[in-house]
Amino acid sequence: MTTNHLFEHLSTPMILIDLSGKIQALNKQARELLNDVDLAISTDLFALLEKEGFKCQPDAFQPLLTRVQCGENQKLSIERRNGQCFTLHFISNESSIIVEILQENADSLKMKLFDYMIDRIPTKMIFYKDQQNIYRYANLAYVKSFHLTHQDELIGLTDEDLFNRKIISPIVYYQCIRGDEEAHSEGEYLEVEYIEGAYYQIFKKKVGDGIFGIVKDVTEEIIGKQEAECDVITMLQNRKALLKVLNAVPKDTEYYAIGILLDNLGEVARHKGVEYAHQCLGQVSYFVKEYQEILFFYLEGIGFIGLLDKIKGDLEQFRQSIEADISKQNFPTDLKLSTIAIKVDQDSAKKFPLPNRHK
Repeated sequence: MTTNHLFEHLSTPMILIDLSGKIQALNKQARELLNDVDLAISTDLFALLEKEGFKCQPDAFQPLLTRVQCGENQKLSIERRNGQCFTLHFISNESSIIVEILQENADSLKMKLFDYMIDRIPTKMIFYKDQQNIYRYANLAYVKSFHLTHQDELIGLTDEDLFNRKIISPIVYYQCIRGDEEAHSEGEYLEVEYIEGAYYQIFKKKVGDGIFGIVKDVTEEIIGKQEAECDVITMLQNRKALLKVLNAVPKDTEYYAIGILLDNLGEVARHKGVEYAHQCLGQVSYFVKEYQEILFFYLEGIGFIGLLDKIKGDLEQFRQSIEADISKQNFPTDLKLSTIAIKVDQDSAKKFPLPNRHK
């Protein structure tokens, strides 16, 4: 059976052209698409498409044909003046070229638009995994984070496949599995993870049976926080400033420290969102600022640590008085707080602020 006869049995519009772009044969579907053109044979394909209402750019055709002649199959998206969109598949066929014409439906056009927009957000890496944690979508930024060059190299694989192929390390593989498990069980996962010398904010949300994920490189933000001495949310001095104060404690001088620890702020952020967690943090920071006699610092991931040189009564009574004040506040009920009170001298300052917590 010749190529011409084979074309007639296909439901897709097919055109056979020579290496210069001249039409050699069309099947029935192609003739109908091009308004049953009887004199199309030996006509230049691109001139014919332009005549039949397709928006063409002739300058792009010759380089495309050259690549096909070298054995590289090509795709070309074109639009008709009536708004219909088509994709032309150019397939090398020895001394000729097969052109398959596919009309785009609304869903495929939306997906192309989605891809176009997402791939132009280089700061965000986006992916979707199905119920079996198989990658079904990934934008180019996410693909390149694995040192891959195209989505096809990732789609259809799992993180286990990437680990077995030594594309990701055991630590990254563990972090991926842990995040997926929590997203499946809890509905969401939000953490900042340290991966290969950089910090990434990982957000995973259960969507249907799969997981939708957004990854953002926050290395500059984290380093900026580490170098700064003031927390941008609470506007209190941070860990770096506290360590400076502790290192400057004179020998044989004793201070007292009161800690108001945020026991589950990370959990609150995962379940109710980062903005809600920041509101909780703001309420507690407003409360600690009311203590004029105590110099409070905010330590991210721990809570509020206050320093003072005098206390009324013994240390435990002082801690209980702070706890009593906390109980009078209208803090969110889902935010769990605990308190500690310790003496701080030059020796204990070296280990501070990681004391045993008082629950």
